[in-house]
Amino acid sequence: MSVIRRNRLQAFLALWALGFLAFGAFTPRLGFYSDDWPLLETMAKGGRLGALGAWVREGSLWTRPFDMIQYSLFYFVGGAEPFAQHFLLFMLGLLEASLLFRLFDRLLKNRSLAWTAAALAYLYPNRAVFHVWFANTPQSTAHVLALASMLSHLRWLADRRPAWLASSLSLFLLALLSYESVLFLPLILMVAIMTDTRDPRTAVRAAVAACAPYSIPVILAMAWQWLGVRWLLGRANPKSQGLSLGLSHVLKAYGAGFECVTNRTVHLCFKTFQSMRDWPRPQLASCLAALVFVGAIVWGLRQSEKAGLREIRRALFLAASAFFAGYAPYALSGSYTPQIFGVMSRTNAIGAWAGGLLIAALLALSPANLRSVLTTLVLSIFFCGDFATDLDWQRAWQSEQEILARLAGAARELPPGSSVALAGAPHFQGYAVVFDSTYDFDAALRSAAGRADLKGYVVPPERNDSYRYDFSLDEWRPPTSGGKPGPAPPSDQRTHLKPGTFVP
Repeated sequence: MSVIRRNRLQAFLALWALGFLAFGAFTPRLGFYSDDWPLLETMAKGGRLGALGAWVREGSLWTRPFDMIQYSLFYFVGGAEPFAQHFLLFMLGLLEASLLFRLFDRLLKNRSLAWTAAALAYLYPNRAVFHVWFANTPQSTAHVLALASMLSHLRWLADRRPAWLASSLSLFLLALLSYESVLFLPLILMVAIMTDTRDPRTAVRAAVAACAPYSIPVILAMAWQWLGVRWLLGRANPKSQGLSLGLSHVLKAYGAGFECVTNRTVHLCFKTFQSMRDWPRPQLASCLAALVFVGAIVWGLRQSEKAGLREIRRALFLAASAFFAGYAPYALSGSYTPQIFGVMSRTNAIGAWAGGLLIAALLALSPANLRSVLTTLVLSIFFCGDFATDLDWQRAWQSEQEILARLAGAARELPPGSSVALAGAPHFQGYAVVFDSTYDFDAALRSAAGRADLKGYVVPPERNDSYRYDFSLDEWRPPTSGGKPGPAPPSDQRTHLKPGTFVP
């Protein structure tokens, strides 16, 4: 095996080892959250073999039709088993990191710099939900398809074989039909081409000519979202929104995105170290042991390929292009604003690519004898942030299981068409979502009780026609009429309303 191929294999193995330590080890202890519950409920109507048909009949995903195929494939393989779904999600994340390293390797022309940038982007703690949230897999799939598209496009630019161009455009169209957050990613290729050409006019012409074919899948995808779905369904799909050109929102979105990549990530890491003093000893010991392996991985690579100023400058330009490309869909949405916590941290994936490139460039400027030490330190800080986030989502799943375990038995005995209002339950575990809205609890209640006729609410709202379950007191209260307690269920039914005490 040649030295180049051996080093590339070492780089991939190092990325995969980091991924297992930071995310893979937690896959058996993660579960379903937020949008996961309605998705699972829809697919359960069709079963493993009929999930795709259930999506076609349900009709909410026609704007992103590739999502229906992807969700159905995941459900066919893993069903409603959390570990199976999270293992697939973990493998998808590894594939994204591997392709990202390959792309950076091609564009930066420096393997050490490319590996550092890809590793930092993979571990960037501002994109937590990409590693724990099944419902967000379409965006991860879009990243994988877009990265594969850009690598194919580079091959086409090198040898001009039509097959590579067809592959590039087809993959990018599938990426857009999975999640349109990748819409502006060809900007990264354009900037990479421009940095290779000294004359500005020649650089711009070359970049535009090289990436002009991407206009074809963009036009097709946007035409489908804005016109095709309306024709198919006879109405506009709620997710088919036009672009908003409000300057104030554009500035707000990019400002929030910049904070998510910089100071909010620093704050998140700082909060992580504050919380470590409260961790149980086994968790703290396992984190510290993993940090030793992180250091061993970095030192074992023996990154001796020093980056020159030209390569560092290219990395900074690519970081800027990734930042503007990553947050452009949210800046033009008129509604979404990047956030670092909760499910809206899904806006930060490509921003993490930009952050990884930026930090890698800064590390490359450090003295050679300190570079491995500093790289290990930054990766270790990011690793601790991911570790703490994984623990939060693990506790959130435990809380959801406890809530549903208490509710399920009683809910099966309620009269047909009953509503259940959940009170006194935790909405968050750290920064991880438990049941914070009616949207997710409603579907989770029906799934746990096996009752399609039930409705679930998270208190408030005040409802006189709902059974109320107070999780903190483990008490049930019947519906009321005119503000007074209504009739209690028959005694035999009250006996079955367990666990929990029914309060008439």
